[in-house]
Amino acid sequence: MICMEKAMEYEIIFYHSGRTAEIERLLEKRLEALDLSRRISAAAADPEELSEMLRKSMSGCELIFVVGGLDNSKKSTDNVISSVLSSEKGLSSERLIDDDENTAYLIRSEKQLIAVIPDDTEVIEKMLEKKIVSRIKSVFSVSEQNDEKPSINEIKEELDRQLSELGRTRTSVQSQGDDKIKDEKDILLYLSVSLGIVSALLLITALILYFM
Repeated sequence: MICMEKAMEYEIIFYHSGRTAEIERLLEKRLEALDLSRRISAAAADPEELSEMLRKSMSGCELIFVVGGLDNSKKSTDNVISSVLSSEKGLSSERLIDDDENTAYLIRSEKQLIAVIPDDTEVIEKMLEKKIVSRIKSVFSVSEQNDEKPSINEIKEELDRQLSELGRTRTSVQSQGDDKIKDEKDILLYLSVSLGIVSALLLITALILYFM
């Protein structure tokens, strides 16, 4: 079964996690670019409750995040999930380890993906970028949206740039107009002087002819 009609949804199960609100915001911020929305969040207090919630999520959702409880104990999240999935066929599991030895798991069953991640926002963010997001894209054939709205500062900077260019253009046009007016005045002055010289020469010529 799939837990979507128009947009794909995911579910979060918290297990021994103390950063629920932070992690919800982090996942929402990162996954909304893939057009994924959070369906529900739930919290399990013990292995039995985690098992029940996981079975319920798997019956109705393709993408599940299980957060916290990776403490290498018998009640550790990975051990509980292994017990729940022991009867499932066609499972594949991938272990993710970062530079600080933090561990996460990607478990795939047909077109269903379970991401088991630690209760640490910084670690989650790095693992999302390093592997988890790319795997979600591959499994569910979704793509990144690049239509983020520009910030107010970006809009202001762009307006300032355009106004600055407009000011330079107006100054250039005005300068060209001033140069044109100056050239026209120079031409008129030249013509006036020339006409004056010609008039003087004609007057002298007329006087010479008169007294001859």
